[in-house]
Order: sequence, then C-alpha cells, then structure tokens
Amino acid sequence: MRRLAMCASVLLLAACGGSSTSPSGASAPAAAKAGAAAASAAPGAPERDQVTSAYGTTTGSSAPLWLGVEKGFFGKHGLNVKLEYAQSSATNAALLANEAQFGISDAPATFTADAAGASLRIIAAMNKSNPYAIVVRPEIKTAADLKGKSLALAKPGDTSDVSARMALTPLGLQIGTDVTALSVGNSGPRLAALLSGQVAGAILSEAFVEQAVSQGMHVLVSLEQAKIPYIANGVIVTQSFAKANPNAVLAYLKGLIEAVRFYADESKKAESMAVLATYFKTNVNDPAVDSNYRFYHARLAHDLFPDKEGADTPLDALKSIDPTRYANTNSDSIIDPSFMTTIRSSGFQKSVWGE
Repeated sequence: MRRLAMCASVLLLAACGGSSTSPSGASAPAAAKAGAAAASAAPGAPERDQVTSAYGTTTGSSAPLWLGVEKGFFGKHGLNVKLEYAQSSATNAALLANEAQFGISDAPATFTADAAGASLRIIAAMNKSNPYAIVVRPEIKTAADLKGKSLALAKPGDTSDVSARMALTPLGLQIGTDVTALSVGNSGPRLAALLSGQVAGAILSEAFVEQAVSQGMHVLVSLEQAKIPYIANGVIVTQSFAKANPNAVLAYLKGLIEAVRFYADESKKAESMAVLATYFKTNVNDPAVDSNYRFYHARLAHDLFPDKEGADTPLDALKSIDPTRYANTNSDSIIDPSFMTTIRSSGFQKSVWGE
C-alpha cells in the first residue's frame, strides 16, 4: 500500500510493481484458485487468473470487493484477486503503472486522470448517488456561521471536495473563499477532526453521520437525501487492459455482482459484518461497523451498469471549479458500458438477483 501512495506522485511515470493480499492473508480460497487454473484453457476463461484490484475508500461501499475475495466469488469465475488500498489518485496511478488491473474509485478522480491524458474507463458502478453530507459542530447553526471557518475533506479535487462544493455552493459558500478546506483523509479521520473541534465542519459519508449526530453534531445539508446521480464507486480499468482481457473483465464483474447480492442478503449479515470489521481493523461491535453495514448493504446498485448521468453531475461540478482544465472533457470519454451490456444481455444479473 505504501508503494501505491508513492506512485500517486508520479501518476504517469513508470510502474512500481508488487501487490499485497487481503487482511486475512488469502486472496481467494485455495480450491477456487485451483479451479481457476484448471479453467484457464476453457472457452471464455479469463485471459489471466491473477489480478490486483485497488480500492480508494475504507467504508462499507467497498465491502463487495472485500466479500468477493473473502467469500470466493471472484475465484468462482476464475480469478485470484489481490487487494491494495490506495486513496483516490493513487488508485489511478496503480492502474496506469499496471500495478493494479482493476480499481474501485469515483468519477471525479477518473475525470482528473482523463484530463491529464490517461486512458481510464468506468465499466461499472456500485454506488450511483452521492453519499455525502456536510456535518457541523453544535455552535454552527446556519450556513453563514460556517463562513470563515474550516471544513475537513480528503484532498483537493477528489470526490469529497467536489461533493462539498456541490453542497455548499447553493448555500452561498465557496471553498477557498468563504470556507477553508483542511485535507484530513477518509470519513473516519474527518469525523475525528470534527468531534475534536479541529474543524467546524466535515464532509462525511452518511454511514458516519449517525455517529456524529449522536455526539451532538448536526447536519447542515445532505446530498444523499437529495438522491443526486453520481458515480461514487465505480469499477475502473485502463482501456488497453480491457481490450486485451475482456474475459477477465467479465469474470471480475460477475464476481462483484454476486458479492453485492451476498452483501444485500440480511441472512448473511453476521458474515458481512465480520468482513467489514476485518478491513476496518476493528471488532465487529464497533459502531462504525454497524453503521456502515446498515447504510450500505442495501443501498448499492443491483444493476452495475454505469449510467451517463452519474458521470455528468460530478463533471459539471469539476467544470465549475476549473473550466479550462475540463473544457474538452465529457462523460462519454470515460464511460464504457459494453461489458455490463454483455452481462445484462446474458441474463446473469437477473439470475443472481432472482429478478
């Protein structure tokens, strides 16, 4: 994971190489791995049975990826998937360096890479609406009270920054002019900064909002409640990898679809929460595990088709931030729905969901 972070500073330079396994120490059950090797010569089998998948957020929205590994769904379709945690642009760097073949990231990060000349494509979307809210300390009663104060986000130009601007602009506040942005990290550290009084407000995933409110904070504005189309968690690949490995891409997506279905199944709650706790590096009784499970397990899309409008919304926000940089960017340049179209037409999704 440290090497992926190093790659982020050299986004378009040479590969770093290497990868790591899941927290449990195994990237797929041994039997599934053996089955993948045996199936490699079969028609339609993945062109390669070993891939690395990077992911950019440690919230419940990443759980299908973790479950796909821990419960063997990728192995079922012939893939041994190793996982790497890499925030935002580091995920894109890993893909461009071929250190990872799949990434779980968001539309803003993909547009940023595209504007820099990278050939990345969003081939599927798990989280299709903006999951964020601006949460503030008790003394902040109105938007005007936030003026001149600080707001915790992850980093400039990423999905937390874009979401904060989408939430604050209608309230007459601009980041950098009216509100000072403080780069803190993911929602967990941002919540800690808010509770400690380090910042007056924070952009939080709704899975963390309940914890904040229970400790006296309050919601200034919720984008999640507005159900704004927004690819918050998409599957990202390089155009060259997708072209050279179409069966591997389809296998990955099928494993992910089955993992989403498992996650949504209330009868599998204990198993899902145990995996969440493992990747959160905590115990299953941690309130963060419960809130992330409750918010995300039934929220993620049944149909992972990457809808154009989910890319258009964050692109409009990026164009308002930097019109020159994104002047020639459009959502069609990063959306590749061909793989999900193939899966849709095969009836695989319907068979998994029983719909």
